[in-house]
Amino acid sequence: GGVRGAMATRADEVLGRLSEADQERVRRLLLHLVQPGAGTTDTRRRATLGELSAELEPFVRELAGSRLLVNGRGETTGEETVEVAHEALIQHWGRLREWVDRDCEFLMWRRRIESSLEDWAATGKDDGSLLNGVALAEAERWHAERAEDLGPAERDFVERSAALHEAEVARTRRRRRLLVSAATAVIAVVSVLAVFAVIQWQSAQSSRSEAESALVVAAEAFRPSPPLARTGPCGCGTLPPASPSATRSGTPESW
Repeated sequence: GGVRGAMATRADEVLGRLSEADQERVRRLLLHLVQPGAGTTDTRRRATLGELSAELEPFVRELAGSRLLVNGRGETTGEETVEVAHEALIQHWGRLREWVDRDCEFLMWRRRIESSLEDWAATGKDDGSLLNGVALAEAERWHAERAEDLGPAERDFVERSAALHEAEVARTRRRRRLLVSAATAVIAVVSVLAVFAVIQWQSAQSSRSEAESALVVAAEAFRPSPPLARTGPCGCGTLPPASPSATRSGTPESW
């Protein structure tokens, strides 16, 4: 009853006038305007029109005209904003409650992305503040599954993070290929040098063997010959030593 019942009834009436495709756009719009509670009550969230896809803006006007949404201006930026008119709509309109409960995991993740996006903007959009690791893997999964439920800034943030990661992976692969090529070249050079060293060693061994053989031949050539044996007057062998008897028979006394 009261405000709760009146807003829920009005919301059902507005939604009932729309086609299924437009009802889906209203779902996407309203989920941008809900702040999921982490163990607490879900609350309304103020968003700028710049956060929303252009195709959702006509429904901002329509729902605001039905007093389901309210428009405003950011105090510091002056940007046009929109939010749910009353949190009773979030808590007690059955259709919105169903959408929020079904997409709770996605909504919690999107709030984290918005926080990361704000940090990135605060650093002047420095590449070091883009997503990486597990956070990037999760963001790429949601981007693939629910890109239409992300605002332009959120999609750009995830896509820039993915592009930077891919560029880093490509650089790492190029460095790896260069290292492999350099290592292959070094191994080839070392192999050639090793073969050359073996050839040089074998040549040196062969030269040393030849030198040693030449030294042996030279040594044999310069070795002195053994003394010759004594020969007879006709050179036919050695003369036997004279016997004592022959010596005596040749003396004058034997004559």
